[in-house]
Amino acid sequence: MGTPASAPVGDGTAPVPAGSITVVQEDRYDLAFPIKAADGSDITFLKLRRLKAKEMKGVDPKTSDGKFGGALKFIAEMNGLPADTLDELDAVDVIELVGKVAPFLVRGTGVMPSA
Repeated sequence: MGTPASAPVGDGTAPVPAGSITVVQEDRYDLAFPIKAADGSDITFLKLRRLKAKEMKGVDPKTSDGKFGGALKFIAEMNGLPADTLDELDAVDVIELVGKVAPFLVRGTGVMPSA
């Protein structure tokens, strides 16, 4: 048998054997500080998942959204929430979520080495 194939992860500088790669389709983030939905119910977690093109068409991130606003719009779409619902997120949750959503939106990520 030959050498196992490898695939780049992140910036491509650290190859991981292809047999130990798992493509993440969905993840759950438990909020450190729950927020309220428009109907008054508690939101205690958010789903992170891969989006389809038809879902992305409704998301319109703008430069004026700043570093986090565009990512939060995609997270809102992943959860079927109005984007302004996430305006009440605590900074701790925003920073964690923005870091965790990248693998679902950017090529070259979304692949995580399995344990």
